Amino acid sequence: FLKSLGSGVMEDWVKRLSLTPSFDEQAAKTAYEGAAKDRAWADLLDFSFVIQTEPGWWTLHARMSESVRHSVAKRSDRLHTLHSAWLDSWTSRTKQADDRFAYLAWFHLWHIDENLALEVWNRTAEELRRRALTVRHYSMLGWWRPIFTEPMSPFTRAMIENDLGVELRQASAGDRRENLSRALEYCNSVLRTYSEESTPLEWA
Repeated sequence: FLKSLGSGVMEDWVKRLSLTPSFDEQAAKTAYEGAAKDRAWADLLDFSFVIQTEPGWWTLHARMSESVRHSVAKRSDRLHTLHSAWLDSWTSRTKQADDRFAYLAWFHLWHIDENLALEVWNRTAEELRRRALTVRHYSMLGWWRPIFTEPMSPFTRAMIENDLGVELRQASAGDRRENLSRALEYCNSVLRTYSEESTPLEWA
């Protein structure tokens, strides 16, 4: 399909766009490496696989995006470069640690350095909770939603679920009963992953 886009520049652009959860016109034009950015943007919006999610924001159709990301992932060095470019792009537009641009930057940080991304998430969520910014804190719990759709080791998932469960138990916004129920689910999932049979060293 990518070969049918008409040019290598357009093909590369779609690959770049497939890696970020969503994009606006400014971000898309920044990622475009050809000339005539306005024309390219207009052409992009004519493709059926480009979906507008809300006013001013777009994403690629899920199946299309997954297929393109799979092709890009075959070159880990190239993948790292593209995620780094997105990280820089979104970071440059971030105004506060938990705004939309911060989330998008963090998403790409996760694909570069999972441990650092988890540390950033924990630090930011804890700070929001400490300052009683309950709605913003609760919104951060949703940052993991697209991450959970991606392949990961059971132990990476357990690491996330453990920290997410901690914040859910202490979340003041949202439905309290539902928050506690989800936190319990995550706790049980972590225990199943770190069973005595699967991780004997941790149980020793």
